[in-house]
Amino acid sequence: MSRANDHRHDIDGRRSGDWTCRCGQSYRVLAMAGEVRMWPMNSAAGYRLEPIGDECVCGLHIARGTVLSALFGAAVPAA
Repeated sequence: MSRANDHRHDIDGRRSGDWTCRCGQSYRVLAMAGEVRMWPMNSAAGYRLEPIGDECVCGLHIARGTVLSALFGAAVPAA
């Protein structure tokens, strides 16, 4: 099972947090205006510059709703 590491709220209505796939890969997640972007961790303190698509680096499909639910308890409404 995947897990949320922490979560933060931004004053702009953006939400961000860290989420880990069940394979162990960590991601930084940004949810804003109905869009979810995810960047995989690629070093001890850094993340890839480009967000990923719909698959984890291990090849598993990532359901954005599952990530949002794990991080924030509910989906972020579309703007």
